[in-house]
Amino acid sequence: MRGRLLTLIILFFITVVRAQFINHGDTIFMSDTIFSEVDAMSWSPDSKSLVFSAKQMGSTQLDLFVYSLANERLKNLSQSFYDENNPIWHPDGNRIIYDKLVDSLHKMMVINPLTLEEKPLLNRDIQSRQGSFANDSILICFSGYDVIDDKWQIYTYDFVYDNLNQLTNNNYNCIKPLFSPNGKHIIYEEIDSMQSSQLKMINWYGKDEVIIDSISVSNPSWNPDSWRFNFISKTERGEEVFSLRYNGQSPLQLSFNDINEKLVSISPDSKHIAVVIEMEDYNYIVISDISN
Repeated sequence: MRGRLLTLIILFFITVVRAQFINHGDTIFMSDTIFSEVDAMSWSPDSKSLVFSAKQMGSTQLDLFVYSLANERLKNLSQSFYDENNPIWHPDGNRIIYDKLVDSLHKMMVINPLTLEEKPLLNRDIQSRQGSFANDSILICFSGYDVIDDKWQIYTYDFVYDNLNQLTNNNYNCIKPLFSPNGKHIIYEEIDSMQSSQLKMINWYGKDEVIIDSISVSNPSWNPDSWRFNFISKTERGEEVFSLRYNGQSPLQLSFNDINEKLVSISPDSKHIAVVIEMEDYNYIVISDISN
């Protein structure tokens, strides 16, 4: 099965990189650890490490993991019995932001991956999760819980002016906001009452820009130049990767195979691509060199 999986992954990478006009290189990492679920992942600003949240087989808990390209080492950062999810690198490259779920309450935390010291990210009384920084460390967007409307909405927080701003007031829950690398756009998922997901895009101060009208779309990720974004959509063959320009135009289907792609992320320097693939109820993380 592993050999067949690698063949399918190579075909997938060739399709993706051709669509983005970069050449395919070698697969440099495939996770040996068996995961039942990989929920989110993020490249470090220097493109040398990948952080992700996952459940190991036999566990019901989401833990944080970091894979270093330099020493080819996978490290488990989790030290608690709580779910730890949606990790992203702080723009300084020295800290990781993630969600901790304690007693059914979500709170964004910041952790030093070397010392494992952690503390709350925001000094505000709001449930917060799924953070994403703009192109600096000043502004972060996240999914915050609106206690009045009983909905998850999109917020930003300015660390300089200590300003919390609610950007959406939608009828449905808004989750997984993601700043474009240039800090101009925020793409997010809106989950309706039937649990169907629709992608929407706003600018950094909340003005509507794009709505992706599809039956089932999820897990968007930006290309490093902010020109296109990728997302997962269900097809007759399974979950495949698609791409659109930032303005919602020029659609491309980037994968054509019989395996389910769950997540895709290109490193900031455009030299590596990470993909999470599901086969036979297992999740695999694969990193490929696309620099040549």
